[in-house]
Amino acid sequence: MPSTFIKWMLTYTSISPALLILYIDRIIRNYNHLSFHVKAGSPHEILTGLLNFLLLHYLLLLFVLFVLAAGGILRLVKTTFSRHRIYVKSIKSGDYNFISVWSSFIPTLIKYVKPEAPDWALLLVFVGIGVLLAIVFSTAYHFNVILRYIYQYKYYEISTKGEVTYFMLSKKKLINPKDITEYVQLADHMIVNIS
Repeated sequence: MPSTFIKWMLTYTSISPALLILYIDRIIRNYNHLSFHVKAGSPHEILTGLLNFLLLHYLLLLFVLFVLAAGGILRLVKTTFSRHRIYVKSIKSGDYNFISVWSSFIPTLIKYVKPEAPDWALLLVFVGIGVLLAIVFSTAYHFNVILRYIYQYKYYEISTKGEVTYFMLSKKKLINPKDITEYVQLADHMIVNIS
């Protein structure tokens, strides 16, 4: 059975491109002060250099962690969750629900309207948007840019012969309902094709 943790992580991975956009904006605005080296010397100098590196690149590191988490969730679900049979009646593309993509632009829009806004405040906005999406849209799943463009999963809305509608992720292009025979459940109404 899918966990709340997976639902929340999928929500945050879906809005994580905002972190990458904020990082790129930060790099562009501060390109005169960029430093990509750690001075090797005393332990204090090394620690100071590492801390400066982390403070400069933490948005990128968070984005990379969310990308890795998305892949890890899919591997975990496919290998440990139980497989189920499914009888599909109809398939249609599900690549249209961009709620999370549009909502991920909110922190970046705030940055462009108020460039002096601190990054920690924008991270709080990011966390708040994730909480809001995870609670309000608890059964309405949405497009995840990370799963689509980095892990190459396509989105489909499928209806079963029992008149239940699911949001399905699949690496294969799905056209014929008979091609879908097995799935694992990722979240309440979201499944992954393993046929």
